[in-house]
Amino acid sequence: MIKKLVFLFLFFLPMLFFGQETDDYTLEVIKHNQGTVTDLIINEDSNELFSADSEGNILVYSSENYKYLKSLNLDASDKIYKIRFVNKNEDLLINYYNLAYKNGKQLIQKNGGKLCLYNIKKDTIYKTFKGNYKITNANGEPLITIAKDDVNLILFDKASFTKIDSITTQNRALSSTISFDTKLITTIETAKNNEEKALTIYDVAAKKSIYNLDFKNPKKMLSAVLFEKESLLYLTSNPKEKDSEFNRIQLKDFSVENLGNNDFYTDNANTTIIANNKEKLLI
Repeated sequence: MIKKLVFLFLFFLPMLFFGQETDDYTLEVIKHNQGTVTDLIINEDSNELFSADSEGNILVYSSENYKYLKSLNLDASDKIYKIRFVNKNEDLLINYYNLAYKNGKQLIQKNGGKLCLYNIKKDTIYKTFKGNYKITNANGEPLITIAKDDVNLILFDKASFTKIDSITTQNRALSSTISFDTKLITTIETAKNNEEKALTIYDVAAKKSIYNLDFKNPKKMLSAVLFEKESLLYLTSNPKEKDSEFNRIQLKDFSVENLGNNDFYTDNANTTIIANNKEKLLI
């Protein structure tokens, strides 16, 4: 049986970190693997783009011309949530979904799953951490943040994959971003009703929240967050109008600046943002 192909749309948004201003977007379309794309990361050392999907596949492309290069040797029965480079880019950290079954039907547990370390050179998984783990931040950031059992947010060093610090969030952490100096973490959290979302900024050393912004308006649903040098970028989505709004919070006084709307839709708290050299957003 021929499986349906999924197309991957890459929106490149030049950022304002260095003072430039733009309203232009460029779009690349990649003929992708059979499952829904769940994550993609770029290895700048090898100029390769690694793309994971819901069918348990990880495909490798050239990040220069997006030509297909190879597939990794994995058990395709496991559903992949996120992937990250660790141990000086020698290993790939793979975050799977925990799976459950009801009446013979497979269900995906959204609170995370096991972590596996895959050696790229040997093309094999050599270590597994069982539990409810969920990678929550973008690949381009200085540390990896992993939520354990929803509210325990652990910070890991990329080069050695060792624990640096941890905080306890107020509610279930959906996604996060860490500041350039690693002193602040911002999370998208959900209330118990799984409908209302909140943006919360934490001081890592003090292990407490210093700013909170609730999103109760159904026309402005919080979708994604990313630290800039002296500010925080966040996106909201309007499901009915299928558009998104960019906003910026200045960290010195927490004032909010509206940057305008865009005619593409970012899914509620599931948007993937990857910072490429902190000059571009890959959404």
